[in-house]
Amino acid sequence: MAHPHATILLNRRQMNITPFDQLADEIWLQIIAYITNSDNERLLSSKKHPEDQRDLRNVALVCKRLQPIAQEILFHTPLLRDDPQNGRAFNYANILKFTQIMIASPELRKHVKQLRIQLPKDDYVNTSTWSAAASAAKKFRHAATAHIDQGSLPTDFKQVLKDGLLSRSRWPAIGVLLTLTPSLQRLSLLPNELGCHYPNLPHEANILQGMFLACFPGRKSIIHTSVQHLPALQNLSYLKINLDRLWRVQDLNYLPQLTTLDIEPIQGENYEPQMQEFRIRNNIEEERRKLDQVSHLRWDCRSYPSSRSGETLLKNFSAVFLFNNLQVVDIYGNSTHDPQRHHGFSGNCNMRMVLALGHLKDTLRTLRLPSMFARRQQQFGNFPADLRDFPKLTKLLVPQSYLNTRHLHDFSMDPPVDHLPPALEYLTIYGADSNFFDWIVNFIMVETQYSALKNVRVLFAPDPIYTNEDYKNLTMRVIRKSFWRAISKSHVQWTIGRDRLDYAFDILE
Repeated sequence: MAHPHATILLNRRQMNITPFDQLADEIWLQIIAYITNSDNERLLSSKKHPEDQRDLRNVALVCKRLQPIAQEILFHTPLLRDDPQNGRAFNYANILKFTQIMIASPELRKHVKQLRIQLPKDDYVNTSTWSAAASAAKKFRHAATAHIDQGSLPTDFKQVLKDGLLSRSRWPAIGVLLTLTPSLQRLSLLPNELGCHYPNLPHEANILQGMFLACFPGRKSIIHTSVQHLPALQNLSYLKINLDRLWRVQDLNYLPQLTTLDIEPIQGENYEPQMQEFRIRNNIEEERRKLDQVSHLRWDCRSYPSSRSGETLLKNFSAVFLFNNLQVVDIYGNSTHDPQRHHGFSGNCNMRMVLALGHLKDTLRTLRLPSMFARRQQQFGNFPADLRDFPKLTKLLVPQSYLNTRHLHDFSMDPPVDHLPPALEYLTIYGADSNFFDWIVNFIMVETQYSALKNVRVLFAPDPIYTNEDYKNLTMRVIRKSFWRAISKSHVQWTIGRDRLDYAFDILE
């Protein structure tokens, strides 16, 4: 399964990729045979078939084109493909076999630019199992290092597979894979289940430490003591990780090229004590000056319980915003449609979020605030007044809930724009329904309001859920001559398009 944003990333950044039909046969066969766990001899002996190409695209990449080796693969995760008999069948991208390819075919390693790895689920791993796995992986590491240049498959690796140690715990394969991918630039570590535990390991052995423990046994703090053995980390520019797997934020200093950090916050019943401990570990003033390489922070808010969303969010910000050079903050993941299911934000939570970003006033250039839902009798009011204190903020993405249009008959329609940043150039309003046309008409009738948006490009991104049912209504409103006459006099550049939220954010980067 390709990353849902991969198409955008590839198209926008014009990556150097090889058309699928120009792949060398041996590369195509390796990918088919190993990554998809295929036992179909026809794939290994016959010429390329259209149906096989279709299967391979599902596993490997996007846009009907493929690099010599897949850039983004969700390892050991079921990938749907068409099955004429059962309708659908499951296929797997297996990290062990992918690691085999990297060992046996060193010429392919340079093509691995992006990896999305679903971390193994080890609900209970006893000490003896970990010791055995670490011992076997240590032998594997020495054997792999000795044979990397020759491209042969180490004997010890076959033995590890035979013994079934890696089938019980895939951490050694993950660690070894990172030793074999020196060109890696984007790494997403996706949790299988956030509740996985390692009861017999030291408390500080979190997921990242567990990952490298097998390949670098005896290391107490994994990133800064093992980075010299992992060339992938030297070039890594993007890292996605769960907050409770990142033991010390200062460890990011040992990823010298890291510019984008994508964080999934802590979840679960033990949230409060975990966050308290995390703050104690990281709230050292001296360390705040060290995290200057990260300029783009993405923050997933989907996990917050709705009853205390504002409080938990601010505690997370206080714990992890130790960066001094952040230019882009992308807070994403919530929905305005179903607060019971999506735990949308309410009240003045976003206003308090802006306050939490106060120490970034001199660096922040792009900000996206998450969606909220409006309860009846609750009004969100204006944009947070503190936005005016961000002199370099030029790009702002906000939900339509800021505009008070969800309940038109309950609230005033005064357009809240007087608190916008002074240097604003782009304003994207996402999650919009048909009411935003009423907002525009009301907005352009008040000259003092739209003067605040002079020279600002405004993009309205309609929500697909509302667009499907209201698009006829939208069209009828659009064709009114008075509407277009008012638009032409507003001195504001308006753009209205279908909602592709992450794409809308990408174009503002």
